[in-house]
Amino acid sequence: GKTGYTDKAKRTLVSTASYNNLNLVAVTLNDGNDFDDHLNLYKLAFDSYRKIEILKKGILNIYDEVYYGNYYLMINENFSYPITTDEEISIKFELNDTPSSGIVGSAKVLINDEVIHTQDIEAYEVKKHAFSLTEWFNKIW
Repeated sequence: GKTGYTDKAKRTLVSTASYNNLNLVAVTLNDGNDFDDHLNLYKLAFDSYRKIEILKKGILNIYDEVYYGNYYLMINENFSYPITTDEEISIKFELNDTPSSGIVGSAKVLINDEVIHTQDIEAYEVKKHAFSLTEWFNKIW
């Protein structure tokens, strides 16, 4: 952390804390009990929030999606977010009507019905290859 003082803000403190992959920053101005207040703020936040991975980089498996059957649908970045136990997470997938390669839609992450993150969905055409049973077992092996 870093303490400071100005005539207008009086005593100031900026600090940071990390726990269970949740990184926080606290800032107080004109606070005579700043060290204890920061400690209490961090305790409250770490007890109330947990950071979860909502979208995982890689191939998407969207339940009941058959329109893009000849394509891999991919997300290119992980997305994590801190939530409380009271918050309800949902993910809405929106895809273009015409299957093609490239960006074909988006994944929207909602918490309590409010969009907090939008990410592109890309499609890559599945390449069908003919190979022998031996090649197939070698790939598995």
